[in-house]
Amino acid sequence: MKKINLDEILLIHEQMIDTFGGTNGIRDKRLLESAIQSPYHTYSGIDIFNSIEEKAARLGFGII
Repeated sequence: MKKINLDEILLIHEQMIDTFGGTNGIRDKRLLESAIQSPYHTYSGIDIFNSIEEKAARLGFGII
């Protein structure tokens, strides 16, 4: 499974700012990095979020 990375998120953010307006930049880079990794957390080696839909929902929740 391909994981989205920080550079891709920042590019999407920049494109949305260009399209819809707003302020460039991010408030806390470490929190964003944590949100990007959260869909891939495991417990005892087992994925917490199993499906791609669950991973996408967790990512969306983390970055919004």
